[in-house]
Amino acid sequence: MLLSRVVAAAAAACAAALILSTHAFVAIDLFRIKIVQSPVAADGGVWTTTIRFPQVNDLRSPLALISRIHNASAETSTFSFAIGGTAICSARVPAGPPRRIDCAVTRELRTATDYELTIEGPSVGWTLDYLELATHFGSVSPTHNLVVLPGSSDRYVRPSWAWVGVASFLIFVLAAFPARVAWPRGARRAYLILGGAQAVLLAVIQCSQWLSGFRVVIAADTFAIWLGWLLAPHIALAIRWMVRRIEAAYAQSTAITRAGVVALLVFMVYGAVVRTRVRDSYHGNYSGMLLVSQRLFDRNPLFASRDDVRRTLAFEPGGGGYDGQFMYFAAFDPFLRAFKDHPALYRDVMDAAPYRFGRIGYSWLTWVFSIGRWERYPPTMIWMIPCSLALAAFVLALMAQEHGLTPALGGLVIAVPGFWPSLQSGLPEPIAAATLLTGLLSLSRGRPLLAGASFALSLLTRETGAVAVGCAIGATMMAGRRREAALVASLAGGAFLAWRLYVAWILSPEWGLQGLLYTAPNFGWPFAGLRDLWQSIAHGRYFPGAPGLSRAGIVYPLLLLGGCVMALALVWTVRNATSAAALIYAIMAICLNYAAVWLHVGNGQRVTYELFLMLALSCIAIRTYPKSLQRGLIAFWSCSIAYVFFLTFDAAYIRAALAIPF
Repeated sequence: MLLSRVVAAAAAACAAALILSTHAFVAIDLFRIKIVQSPVAADGGVWTTTIRFPQVNDLRSPLALISRIHNASAETSTFSFAIGGTAICSARVPAGPPRRIDCAVTRELRTATDYELTIEGPSVGWTLDYLELATHFGSVSPTHNLVVLPGSSDRYVRPSWAWVGVASFLIFVLAAFPARVAWPRGARRAYLILGGAQAVLLAVIQCSQWLSGFRVVIAADTFAIWLGWLLAPHIALAIRWMVRRIEAAYAQSTAITRAGVVALLVFMVYGAVVRTRVRDSYHGNYSGMLLVSQRLFDRNPLFASRDDVRRTLAFEPGGGGYDGQFMYFAAFDPFLRAFKDHPALYRDVMDAAPYRFGRIGYSWLTWVFSIGRWERYPPTMIWMIPCSLALAAFVLALMAQEHGLTPALGGLVIAVPGFWPSLQSGLPEPIAAATLLTGLLSLSRGRPLLAGASFALSLLTRETGAVAVGCAIGATMMAGRRREAALVASLAGGAFLAWRLYVAWILSPEWGLQGLLYTAPNFGWPFAGLRDLWQSIAHGRYFPGAPGLSRAGIVYPLLLLGGCVMALALVWTVRNATSAAALIYAIMAICLNYAAVWLHVGNGQRVTYELFLMLALSCIAIRTYPKSLQRGLIAFWSCSIAYVFFLTFDAAYIRAALAIPF
């Protein structure tokens, strides 16, 4: 048995090395040039040129010629394609609806922008509906995890031999572990079906250029995720083996080790989405995820003579940008010193300077972790978010173990809908959540200094955490620990108030009292915002070209109302600080208005994350609840998971980034 496992592991490692070194990519440049986009009637043939498309000069053979021909005659006809008088390919097209024809251009093109393309066929009775030249024939997923190239193409960057060797060795070690795990009912059959399908697909990818005229290549990180699915039983056993060895060596660190494993898995999930988004949407430029507006950047006095900064940015194509850009701007002036003598200029730095600079924690952390080097600001800002989510999972897993539950409870961080738009837009809600949870854990363990510092950072990142902080401090006082409560309140509240007073002092000549009291106009009458959202969807005014947003706009408020019901049930049953905070956040959630929040469901997800966070904390004591409440919480989180991966507006992208094959 041992020899057979070694042989099987060696075979798996060799197969992985072969795919990684031949059909996997770490970087690839893909683009299309659409030459004909509307039907052209043929008169014996169609002639066109690329003179209007200077980007054709960037194409190098082999490249893809993709066309769509409508043969309206009564019989099958032959069509031939040529570039510059040289035949490329021919195809027989039956009569009937338009047919797509793919040709590989393998001859080297001259360096010019004027290519003559000729399609010859019958004298009459057909039209050329579409014609393009491209680097590739297509991609299987919207994130380009699988790309179909001409069969002889090798224009992609493969993993280095060092990485191929390391990956193959790890695969050999993992595959050598016997996969003897206890399978839930039906899970083994599902795994065998899924694993078998992935193995067949990988074999087809490796042989694609021999089975057809195409070469299919796979992103290296997608390949790694697929291998993770295939080797899941072996990985589970390897993790269990390592945890047991660590526990044997360091008995007191058992809980930390298990929580660390959960945190690592959460980081890998969110990190995979970050990597995919940066690679496929912004060509490796992390600033793209901050959604910086070119118009706002150009008029910003902080960057009046900073062409060096401008050249590094990938601007948001919509023009208006999003909230993450203001925190990026603040990192260049984290203490409001640039225009302290001319505070009116801050009106061009931020859309609402008192509000944005009041939430300075994210910008401070960016400045600290990047060591003040502005070139590192975008990647630092983006990677702080999955790191914060991993920290939140770690703390939640520790708390769960203290109550006799599995550390896997920390995985609920993945099921919080609000964290996903924050992740993909460079926003700090995960940082505020992680520091808030750290403060709560420190307070429960009698460490008021760390609790106060964590709460202060959370409030300076997003002040809405004051509800949970206030409830926790109040509960500490009622428990007779008044000195600890006073110390925590002094540290957290003092730091927050001191910074807000400083911001108000700098901005007071221009904003007056609003420098201290400015608040975002997010609230209205209860349920009015949800009513306006549903009315907008019903009348077809809510992003009419994006059905996914309408779907999320219908489903997420229902999930949110379910969370409100659970918060009310918890307060009725438990009456502790966490349930009280959950109820307050629930009331705040149903009072959010349409104009400032629900005009995009992603905003609604972001600003209601605290309700989900408090409900996750409430699950730590789930064993003490009545059965009906236990079932209610399980049902709520099951619905939340379903929403994140199947019903939210970007669910398909999340699944594609994680290579979930359904």
